[in-house]
Amino acid sequence: MEVKRYSLWLLNNKNVDNMNVSSKFVICLNLVSASTLLLLLSTRFEWF
Repeated sequence: MEVKRYSLWLLNNKNVDNMNVSSKFVICLNLVSASTLLLLLSTRFEWF
């Protein structure tokens, strides 16, 4: 999935090491919310 690749790239990126913990938390929160939104949309479209 594209989200997992993007998260892995973010973890391997050197810029993430320079960021503080709150920024990492916000990025993780955004990734989780985006993945859950994709799951909800996919399940909703499967119903129709």
